[in-house]
Amino acid sequence: MMNYFLIILLLSASIVFSQEQNPNVELPDFVIFGKDEISVRKVDKIKKNSEELVLTTLVLVYFIFVLWVVSVDFLGFTLIKSHYALIPILVIVAIIYSLWAEKDLKKK
Repeated sequence: MMNYFLIILLLSASIVFSQEQNPNVELPDFVIFGKDEISVRKVDKIKKNSEELVLTTLVLVYFIFVLWVVSVDFLGFTLIKSHYALIPILVIVAIIYSLWAEKDLKKK
């Protein structure tokens, strides 16, 4: 263990001391000053319903996952054998529900 520590220490020291500044390097005679203005568009504040939207989406995804677990373990459902194959389905369901709910909230 001590040997590894010494090797790392020596390598670190050699890297640090080898990075001396070279006096032969010429720096440019000009400096660029950024004076351009950037316009940023105003963004609406997050609505109070956003937390409810996220929690409802997570509950929906969890419900589908539990439904799949019960159907595989107790009912012998074998169309989707691995939970890894279920991940894209859960993501798609979450995105579709979130987009629908957000669109519905904007109408109100």
